[in-house]
Amino acid sequence: MKRFFSIIAVCILTLCAATSCIDEEKAVELTPQCVISSFSVANIQSPMTVKLADGTDTTYTVTMLGSDIKFNIDQLSNRIYTVDSLPHWLKIDRIVPSVLARGYVYVRHGGSENFVYFNTGKDSIDFTQTVEFKVVAMDGTNSRTYAAVINKATNDRDSLYWTQTTTEAPIASNLRAVVRGERVYVFAQTDDVRTMVSTPADGDGTEWDAPERIAAAVDVATVTVFGTTFYALGADGMLYVSTDAIDWNPQGDKVFARLLGADGHYLYAADETGIVGSKDGTTWVNCGGTADMAMLPDAPVSMVSYDTRTNASLQNVVMMGLSQGNADNAVVWYKISSEKEQDNQPWNYVEITPDNGFGMPRLEGVQMLRYNGNLLAFGAPYDKMYRSYDNGVTWHTALTHLTLPAEFVGTDGEAEGEDDEAETDEPAATAEDGEGEDCMVAPVVSVVAGEKIWLIQEGGAVWQGTISKALTSE
Repeated sequence: MKRFFSIIAVCILTLCAATSCIDEEKAVELTPQCVISSFSVANIQSPMTVKLADGTDTTYTVTMLGSDIKFNIDQLSNRIYTVDSLPHWLKIDRIVPSVLARGYVYVRHGGSENFVYFNTGKDSIDFTQTVEFKVVAMDGTNSRTYAAVINKATNDRDSLYWTQTTTEAPIASNLRAVVRGERVYVFAQTDDVRTMVSTPADGDGTEWDAPERIAAAVDVATVTVFGTTFYALGADGMLYVSTDAIDWNPQGDKVFARLLGADGHYLYAADETGIVGSKDGTTWVNCGGTADMAMLPDAPVSMVSYDTRTNASLQNVVMMGLSQGNADNAVVWYKISSEKEQDNQPWNYVEITPDNGFGMPRLEGVQMLRYNGNLLAFGAPYDKMYRSYDNGVTWHTALTHLTLPAEFVGTDGEAEGEDDEAETDEPAATAEDGEGEDCMVAPVVSVVAGEKIWLIQEGGAVWQGTISKALTSE
């Protein structure tokens, strides 16, 4: 109580000093209101430690934009807290809040017993301990105290959880998985037999439609969805199109070297002039990238696109695959895409240089996906995931909570579980299990559908991974 009256006394003295300098013609309204109406924080920088290829550790800094962190102000219970769970690795011991309030704002944190005046947008606060903001009305008659919390996910609740099912669908070899609308499609080819099966994207992966045979000689590894249409390259290099993934017909007589993928605005391919793009699959324009054509990935190619942070009409587009031009790393390309031609940027090859020593390793069957705001990549021997925070420029071993299923291979390079349900006659990679025997891991393809990652393995095993976003305070 004594501390409260001391704060009131300070407010009254402040008011007296301020009103003595005010022009008599201007009136100052001293209201009894005391409320916080807005709460935000500045960008948060956190060090991240990763292992290099030689096993040594290195540290770099990850920045989370304050504009991406949303707070809720509960005026009934006087609580301020983050709407979403923030990553568990985020450092919150030096947070700079900005507070908009009716009244004078004071803060108590770090185990202190006393409230001190708060300089909004300047004072650094330790949110690892209890933080309270007190608002004192300008007329000194009322006050209100808010408890402020930054919620973070614990390691286990920020983890990928995997469930496995087995399907009788003929998922053989040379797989390609894509999503169109509310269905997941898997294309497979054995010798000259090409098949397609599909299942609801909101299902558990156990019920698949009867397989359909594809008569056209399309390369299933190139199948791409653009809009609501399927595209693929034929053996003759011509573009084939389908509306149902079963019946395919050539579109035009243009010959391509590669079909690369699609974003929200363009379908991308490569011809003798470089990388080209089309809004309709018929008319093509040059998209740059001619200087590094030797580094274009061969099929299969992974491509993801997502809105930029600053402009929803612009998309980041990242492409990944393997090229004979790079024997050490997967190749990564990047561009900014826009429906407006004048806002488009050309494709650029992300070169591995001394300034960028964190390239994605060259892994067989390498593939990339975007899930829960993360760029993730993996490949045989399926022992770990890699993550990029900078649109595919650098890649680092993902934290232990972002792992592939234990039935594959653990992050320490040893099998972490039995693989009884995923037997296959055509393994692509082996790893040593805990008993010193070979643990077979068959080739895998992946897609993201809704809130789940789908991993579909040769032989019919299907895994679905989800991540928990439950809020927990740390």
